[in-house]
Amino acid sequence: MKMTKELSLSQEDFGLFESLFLEVCGIRLDRERNPFFLPAFFIRLKERGFQSPQEYYHFIKYHPEGASELRELIDLITVKETHFFRNKAQFDLLMESVLPEIVRRKERSREKEIRCWSAGCATGDEAYSLAIALRESLPSPSQWRLSILGTDINRKGLAVARRGVYEEKHLAFLPQAYLKKYFKSEGSGFSLNPEIKEMVQFEDHNLSKDPFTDERMQNLDLLFCRNVLIYLDERSSRRILDGFYHCLLPEGYLFLGHAEILWQMDHQFETLVFPQTFFYRKRVPGKAPEDLSPKTGEASERKALCPPPGIRSTLSIASQLANEGHYQEAADILKKIVEEDPTAVEAHHLLGILFLSSNRLDEAEDQFQKVLYLSPRAPIAYFHLGMLYLQKRRRREASRMLRNALRLLEKRPKEEKVEFCEEITVGSLLRTCKEALTQIPKGGSLE
Repeated sequence: MKMTKELSLSQEDFGLFESLFLEVCGIRLDRERNPFFLPAFFIRLKERGFQSPQEYYHFIKYHPEGASELRELIDLITVKETHFFRNKAQFDLLMESVLPEIVRRKERSREKEIRCWSAGCATGDEAYSLAIALRESLPSPSQWRLSILGTDINRKGLAVARRGVYEEKHLAFLPQAYLKKYFKSEGSGFSLNPEIKEMVQFEDHNLSKDPFTDERMQNLDLLFCRNVLIYLDERSSRRILDGFYHCLLPEGYLFLGHAEILWQMDHQFETLVFPQTFFYRKRVPGKAPEDLSPKTGEASERKALCPPPGIRSTLSIASQLANEGHYQEAADILKKIVEEDPTAVEAHHLLGILFLSSNRLDEAEDQFQKVLYLSPRAPIAYFHLGMLYLQKRRRREASRMLRNALRLLEKRPKEEKVEFCEEITVGSLLRTCKEALTQIPKGGSLE
């Protein structure tokens, strides 16, 4: 069959595939969250020679080969960028606090076994990172029974995982000592040592549709499922989290991505919030949780857990992610915060900053307007709106906003810190506002 015209995907056609993916694997085809979908869609359309999106949809839905074709499409759109020891803060806490706590508990019960599951493991980087973490953290690891399962819906990713050979980009955050200890050079990449490869088993598994009945998914001490749930619909996510709860041993640990906050499941999991990151532990009714502090007696920032998760600690994590350049993860956290509490003015402010940084001016404007609604005397919001309107060439509005900021700032001590911006003083923002006003022609004309 020959292609005869250039194809496009209407909103109606997009909706057909959106419903199909929700039905088959619980994936939300959000255009922002799934940038691989449209390129993958048109690649398959061209390779198979279909004349229209509707023809391709009906082939997948009703043809005997449709299920196989859908798997090809799923493989293309579920590409997940990952690397060894991704989210270093979580792996640091795993090795310094979580694994020592598990070891103490297991040695008391004389059950020297640790079971782990990396769900949504992509190309295996996370599962193998867990294996390395266990080898490095356990006293006499050869005396322990260790089980690590890696699962994913993407068959091509699993093929890479089983081979255990990785390009340099996958190893960019791997400590050099581990690279030398657990890898050897192979062509243009690096292959894992057999002692690490043999610790992990990989299986094809659809989290949204397949049962969690595999014996290796039961009685888990550690369960990693990071940056998977954000792609799924709420119904699938809740079913998966409920399944995870039953897979974990009492006091077992669940590690999710930073944007995957369990706002509504605090009855099942307690959230452990540290200055650098947070993760979850299965609640045991009527039992005081184990202390995660290292038994060294030394003061450490990582020792003391913050109070149960609140907006303040979550905002701190979002700010840290933004400062490190992880803008999408930071934005996802902030969106969760304002969904839960629309009056969280600092979250609106930081969202506005993130939208500004990615030139999404309309969305940034909306966030700063919300800041002013909630905090009408916040000069930083007037300043950002003024600069935003300058960028949009709406000079009269820019002038008005900057002058509002000036009026508020002039009443405050110059050394005082500006709300929501602890690194900025009133004096420095005042000077910046005055400089910005000089860019606007007298009268603040629109053009």
